[in-house]
Amino acid sequence: MIQPDATRPSIAPSWLKPYLEPAPIAALLLGISSGFPYAMIGATLTTRLAQDGAIGAAFVNFGLTTVACFGAVLLGLAVAQRLTG
Repeated sequence: MIQPDATRPSIAPSWLKPYLEPAPIAALLLGISSGFPYAMIGATLTTRLAQDGAIGAAFVNFGLTTVACFGAVLLGLAVAQRLTG
């Protein structure tokens, strides 16, 4: 835990201080980079489709498209890693 400097006043509220340490910020960045936004977008779109009365085939098509996109990204990463050594 980083100890605050006693000579400088803190502008962050006390409830926010634990989240401003390096470990939680690193965890947040790793979560964002690992696909957290894709899960949030998928959940939001699925909910909105259900509210509008979309049929089940729309969910299947969305799921297959998402899986295909992730597969293409992973394949591209594997090829890039193989080519760069």
